[in-house]
Amino acid sequence: VRTTYDVYGHEAEIVNVDLNGNVVQPAGGPAILRRKHDPYGRILEESTVGASGTLALDDGYATTKSRYDNRGNRIETSLFDASGKPASASNLCPINRSRFDDRGNVVELACFDGEGRPRIGKEGYAVAKQTYDGAGRMTELRYFGLDGKPVLVDGRAEVRFQYEPRGGQTEQAYFGVDGKAVVVDGHAILRNRYNERGHQVE
Repeated sequence: VRTTYDVYGHEAEIVNVDLNGNVVQPAGGPAILRRKHDPYGRILEESTVGASGTLALDDGYATTKSRYDNRGNRIETSLFDASGKPASASNLCPINRSRFDDRGNVVELACFDGEGRPRIGKEGYAVAKQTYDGAGRMTELRYFGLDGKPVLVDGRAEVRFQYEPRGGQTEQAYFGVDGKAVVVDGHAILRNRYNERGHQVE
């Protein structure tokens, strides 16, 4: 592997080469990975390149471009094909947008097509919303469709979490689009119990 760095000392190009220094295409990955960083080390752009030196698709896209807020949270990721157009694979979100709370917790994940219109991603939802308690622990996860209404993902539209004072998760409960309990993988509620040392015992 041959690596070059930008003026900030961040990896700018990673090239797979053989013993003779020739660029090679490894199984399951790109021959060349190129990155552009900001001064803080955040990746602004990442591209996969084939042994021929041209952009090559990897998992349905060739280039990823990211935007960050003033706290360093990545708020948008856009995917492009080898021609520079928004990725069109049916299982991808060409544009992914995230919202964060003041503590840096992700409170919303949303999928859009290349034109910025809401889209159902491969996970089965257009928007996922997450809420947290005062300790930053997730207490609720909800999924929504294109119409803004709850939608089932892996058999549940909502998951609620409870915790014991030391932070161990004591309950995980599943609910359907109507807010009623549903059975997922054989149970509607999964409970954990901890001993006085905080070790899970059940």
